[in-house]
This record gives sequence, structure tokens and C-alpha cells, in this order.
Amino acid sequence: MHAVSSPVQADVQTELDYWRAEHRRGQLGYYPFDGIPEGTIRAVCAAYNAHPNLTDAEAIKAVRDALCLTPGSMNAVLADWLAPRCLRHLRQA
Repeated sequence: MHAVSSPVQADVQTELDYWRAEHRRGQLGYYPFDGIPEGTIRAVCAAYNAHPNLTDAEAIKAVRDALCLTPGSMNAVLADWLAPRCLRHLRQA
């Protein structure tokens, strides 16, 4: 018999701490962290916990839906950039 390992659930606070540090280093531009970046990270974590095998495109859609973002808006552009990076960071954990 083979043991089946289930993906580790995303810890929202750990992700927020990581990305907050990235923000302090200037990696997220000039946006206030507790706006779109925090909402994006929370939405990606929720989507990942529900469906660990989601694609980058699915993560972006989940964020847009959760935050009601208009495609092409500055907030959507930031979320579209951050969502796949957050997803990759979750998978490295």
C-alpha cells in the first residue's frame, strides 16, 4: 500500500507575513498592503485550500471573483500579477 499525502493547507497568516515582508522590500510596488495585496493573498489561500491543484488562471479568476475586480483596472492588474506568485509560494511550502 502506498500512503497518499494530501496537500498542506495554506496558512493565511504565514502567507500574509511572507508577502508583507516582500512588500516592505518594495516587491509589491506602492500599493498599501492591507488593500488589494492582502485581499489577493487571502483569496488565493482560500482557493488553494478548496482546490490544491488549481491553475494560475483559476487562481486569478478566484481572486477577481472574491474581490469583485474589473478586468483591466489597476487593482485587477496587481491581483493578476500577485495571484500566481502567491500560488507558487504556497506550493513550495
